[in-house]
Amino acid sequence: PCPRQLRDEVHPYGRPNLSEAEYRKLASANMLYAFCAKVIHWCLDHNVLFLLENPARSWMWAIPEVAGLMMRQGVAEVVFSQCMQSDATPLRDKRTTCVTNCNELLTLGSLCDGKHMHADWGVKCQDGVWDFDTAEHKKFPRLLSRRIARIVCKRLRIDNRLPRSEDLAKQRTANEWRKEALGKQPR
Repeated sequence: PCPRQLRDEVHPYGRPNLSEAEYRKLASANMLYAFCAKVIHWCLDHNVLFLLENPARSWMWAIPEVAGLMMRQGVAEVVFSQCMQSDATPLRDKRTTCVTNCNELLTLGSLCDGKHMHADWGVKCQDGVWDFDTAEHKKFPRLLSRRIARIVCKRLRIDNRLPRSEDLAKQRTANEWRKEALGKQPR
């Protein structure tokens, strides 16, 4: 099966003549995109780092609220192939776009070098439910997650916005750490 295309270049918010279920799905996604754009504008206004990610071919990038982010000073786009940022197999050729105000993340920009094999994208039906391989790739590869975390932590340390671990330890007693780990609220 091939899922019906719900958006296109002329209709980034959604094509006409959608079913009620398709409309609800798009309306929910559109609200989420608009909310993300508002949060990112707030982050920019308050000097807070952000990262917005989606597949490079996603119509999300054509939504005016999201596309407008690129007009803001300090916002940059990085495109990379996740196969170049993964230590897992099978490798998938998934091109990803990120918009961020952390320029150090631009170092992630590397497209597939073609020096490895990619697993085919597929679909299977189990118990009458179609499962597309794209669903398993909603999470970042572990290596990519570690790289992003290392880059952002380094930036936060440079900006003096990340407390040193010894400073964190001084701020709380062992009993306070234990209560937090157990989910108990301090008084």
